[in-house]
Amino acid sequence: MAVSRYGQRIAVLLFAAFAAVAVPVAGQTAVGNRSLSPDLARSRKLREEGKQDQAIALLNQIVQKDPNGAGLQAQLGKTYYEKRDYLQAIPHLKSALKQQPDDGESTQLLGLSYYLVGHLQQAIPLLEKVHSQLPRPDVTGSYILGTSYLQSAIMTRPAWRLPGYFPSLRKGPLHICCWRR
Repeated sequence: MAVSRYGQRIAVLLFAAFAAVAVPVAGQTAVGNRSLSPDLARSRKLREEGKQDQAIALLNQIVQKDPNGAGLQAQLGKTYYEKRDYLQAIPHLKSALKQQPDDGESTQLLGLSYYLVGHLQQAIPLLEKVHSQLPRPDVTGSYILGTSYLQSAIMTRPAWRLPGYFPSLRKGPLHICCWRR
């Protein structure tokens, strides 16, 4: 199931809001407390300039030299996410979380990537984890999480897929009054 353009915009806004606030989570990001190597700093600068393809090429060269480098997988995942290549971002963000499980930014981006490719059952636990770690949960994050709950509940109910089961749904959005168990 693909996510609508509106859902994608909300996910991008959530990422921007989280990045702007930069709420430190238990371990911060993989490269948060130490200085970056010159190559990582250059890749970050390329990414900030909007040159994701060049940043990805540079990061892939670094990974070939040092496959277990701290923060490399997180940087690659974030760069692919910013490029909106969510399917490529997922394996790198998963690797980043294996290296540093307390990385809040990678957790959020992995959850959002799953959400944006339509894998809601995998997105929900990650989004819940990030949501619970924020001191004041973000409205956009709550919206995405709520949307994920609704969409996953609808997708798991076979009766909802039958034509004519809820004819009122064809007229407009899902309302609470239409929900039946």
